[in-house]
Amino acid sequence: MNIRTVAASALLAGLCAAPVSAAGLPNGATSLNETYGAWRVVCQSVTKNEATNVGCTLVQVLSRKGSKSPAFVIRLQPGSDGDANGRMIVPLGVSLKDGVTLQIDDSAETAPNPYSTCLRAGCMVPIKWPAKTVNGLKLGGTLKVMATGMTGQKATFEVSLKGFSAAYDRAATLISG
Repeated sequence: MNIRTVAASALLAGLCAAPVSAAGLPNGATSLNETYGAWRVVCQSVTKNEATNVGCTLVQVLSRKGSKSPAFVIRLQPGSDGDANGRMIVPLGVSLKDGVTLQIDDSAETAPNPYSTCLRAGCMVPIKWPAKTVNGLKLGGTLKVMATGMTGQKATFEVSLKGFSAAYDRAATLISG
């Protein structure tokens, strides 16, 4: 297991650990991993003092060409109001001052989203999207994430939104119990 896998697993575990539901997963399961198009729904159920808490995360990983090594990772947790929180991880070597811009299909690009920190696994961009943005993702085909490298070259990560709506709704249902 390499350091990227360990770091990515630790980040995912951290996102799934937030106590957000008291109902538990179906059939008493303690974890769940389902695929909806290009998205995975990963859930953990933890019981402590007779209370069960469930955390679910939507995940998509884009691999480097010719490798299984991740080039881009996005993780989202559905919120209670149709919103979403999470983070994106882009490769090292980006211009931190430029942040990343986002575009759903051919809509206008967003203002730059700042990086929060960089680790061996890559540089992280926190996500806090309102319900309006989540609804745009549910109706969209591709989320384009644009970053600028240290030498000024542009990189675009095309995140498929195939299955996003079903994955989001499934995770939200599991969280709400």
